[in-house]
Amino acid sequence: MASRNITTLQDVIVAIGLINNILDKITTGNQDLHGRRIVNAGLSINKLDYITLGEVEIAILALAKPVRAFMNKIDGVISIDNGNVTIQPGKLRILDNDGKVYKLTPVDDGAGGFVVKAELV
Repeated sequence: MASRNITTLQDVIVAIGLINNILDKITTGNQDLHGRRIVNAGLSINKLDYITLGEVEIAILALAKPVRAFMNKIDGVISIDNGNVTIQPGKLRILDNDGKVYKLTPVDDGAGGFVVKAELV
């Protein structure tokens, strides 16, 4: 709001109305802060809230734990070399939704490679 000379009661009423409008925009509803940096932002609450860098770091660390655990379990079981995938026999189990084990059997595909046949045990 540009500065203005207030000389009458009407000027005071107009100025108060402008200040009220500005305060209403700041204190009510959602604000469009596109392209602005929010300093000292609180934690996100609603689904469409912005999140802070701290929340991102916590989420990444939380996702990394199970991925690391999975990688440790398959280390030495599955190897990938130049697009070729090798699975060590007897070390990999694939389960259905009920926990039943699939038996994996390599089958010649007739073109010099193979496909894996999966049967419930």
